[in-house]
Amino acid sequence: MKDQTDLINNTTDDEIGYVSNSALKREKQAIQGLCEELSEASGKALTEFGLAPRVIEALIESKRLIPRARKRHLRFVAKLLVNEDIEALRKKLASVHDPHRANTAAFCRAEQLRDRLLSGDNTVLQEILQCHPGADTQRLRQLTRNAIKETAQGKMPKSARELFSLIAETTTNE
Repeated sequence: MKDQTDLINNTTDDEIGYVSNSALKREKQAIQGLCEELSEASGKALTEFGLAPRVIEALIESKRLIPRARKRHLRFVAKLLVNEDIEALRKKLASVHDPHRANTAAFCRAEQLRDRLLSGDNTVLQEILQCHPGADTQRLRQLTRNAIKETAQGKMPKSARELFSLIAETTTNE
């Protein structure tokens, strides 16, 4: 009897996935927590998430409610999010709440570009100019030459710092 076949769906008992009530509750609570975080975001940020207009309105409305009503209302919003991609929403929300990570990545990228320039890699300048056509080419070349000279002479890396600042400014402004 263990391998009975479901005549309607052509599946056996072994193929049917079992989800416990506890797992369902945890999932619902996680979605409600996500709704709580979404309700704290600004209206402009909510429109960037690509949510349905009804969900955005409900999230904006939740801001004006008292705590008990807000909790009930957020359960309603969680039901509205059934058709949304929850993982994509979490990633977008994390990027909104964690701009430090983006700044750190830009900082590291500027550092890598500077180091490659100072090591004599001439293709880096072309990469920068290709991605950021408004970059000050003459200043980049001048600072690169000066930084290489300073390194060779054992001086303080003043030009290398200026080069880093110029690269960081160029890559973040455009």
